[in-house]
Amino acid sequence: MATPRHQGSRKAESSTNYYALLLVKILLVLIILLWLPSLVDGRSRTARGSKRRKKNASAQVYHKRLVCEADCIDLYPEEAMNCILECVSPSCYSQIYDTPLEPGEIDLDKAGRLQTCAKQEVIEERRKQREKK
Repeated sequence: MATPRHQGSRKAESSTNYYALLLVKILLVLIILLWLPSLVDGRSRTARGSKRRKKNASAQVYHKRLVCEADCIDLYPEEAMNCILECVSPSCYSQIYDTPLEPGEIDLDKAGRLQTCAKQEVIEERRKQREKK
């Protein structure tokens, strides 16, 4: 009679082991699925770093624009655009805008080119700083 009890406890142990093993397998599959995108990413590490630098440059230009908006706050909103754009990057502003914007005028094409030019300035400035080090 002692043997049936012993077999019952073995069944409990084996079912517990089965569920523990199943849990471990599921966790391994989840870990692999989470790592998979970075493992199959076709881009090189330098391409990812380049993208990161561009994002950082965008953030830096955006932050600079916020500071310029605060500096030009005393002007009317319709007249403040020239002040803000020139403050973000005076050299890019002089290259792109041959005539200042009229009050209330919005030129998205030139604004996009100014944004791109300002990002390039930030990237070049960082490159020069790295070369000095």
